[in-house]
Amino acid sequence: MKAMALAAALALCSGAAIAQEASGCDKFKFPVDRERAALGEPDQSILENGGALEVGKPFQARLTASAAVRFETAPARASAPDSFGAVLKLPMAPAAGAYTISVSGPAWLDVLQDGAPIKPSAFSGVRDCPNIRKVLKYQLAAKPATIQISNAKQETLAIVVLESR
Repeated sequence: MKAMALAAALALCSGAAIAQEASGCDKFKFPVDRERAALGEPDQSILENGGALEVGKPFQARLTASAAVRFETAPARASAPDSFGAVLKLPMAPAAGAYTISVSGPAWLDVLQDGAPIKPSAFSGVRDCPNIRKVLKYQLAAKPATIQISNAKQETLAIVVLESR
């Protein structure tokens, strides 16, 4: 009898855990509400390969077959043959400081300043949260940056650069 009661209690607990994990949005390592809201905005400007991003404004990036993209430096992760990519410019960070770069789908991001890659100070990603897949935090200088997207699974990807809080 005790074994049946324990099994029933465990079943109820696991069912509650599954219900809480349905969206997956609570699985990010840090809050991403601003980034998620920005990536879900319906009126995003279209950005072609080589285009310029603006801090605080979400874009729909149209990507190109990765093999056809001229990356400034080779991506840190080799591109799969059937993937998509782009090289986007961030003409100038408004001020030196922490910024998040967020995307709506699976992709690899490399960020460069002065032609050299910068490592993210933090990263978080989940597979099952609407509008957002990955958020990376970077310390950027108040000068131009290049964002290289590679290994994307689809031809369009929402992207936004925000000042980190």
